[in-house]
Amino acid sequence: MDIQPQRLAAHLKEGLRAAYLVSGDEPLLVLEAGDLLRAAAREAGYTEREVFHAGKGFDWNAVLLAADSPSLFGARKIIEIQLPDGNPYADGARALERLLDAPPPDTVLMMFSAKLNKTQKKSKWHAAFAAAGVCVEARQVDAARLPAWVAARLRAAGLQADADAARALAELVEGN
Repeated sequence: MDIQPQRLAAHLKEGLRAAYLVSGDEPLLVLEAGDLLRAAAREAGYTEREVFHAGKGFDWNAVLLAADSPSLFGARKIIEIQLPDGNPYADGARALERLLDAPPPDTVLMMFSAKLNKTQKKSKWHAAFAAAGVCVEARQVDAARLPAWVAARLRAAGLQADADAARALAELVEGN
């Protein structure tokens, strides 16, 4: 299942899925999606969290071992993978496919990545994420949509700005 970052909060009210892949070229939106996911998991009783930074040469057996091991401190756990370049390479792709083919019970897999290219989006491991869980793509907010995006963010924070103020603020922050 593919959803947009602004729809993630509503999706999480329906309950957690077994896996989440959050990728994109907008770091703020990726970070906020991660915060929403972790908060929803904590609320649902996922008290343990294991974090892996999976760069080139990473030993994916550590992730598989974590998935096969019962939680030490709680009944439920989060396995979080930070994938800086969006490429799990061959070993990671196989590990993810295996893990997502039969997700471990009482475990939520969360993977955060840079923007994925077309090849990565058409890979078996990406398809496994889509089948077992949810893929969230945090796309960069383009200049034409930025004033509306700023106005929506202000409203969400309980603030109001007219169109001119939102446009002026958007011009000041564009590119930052």
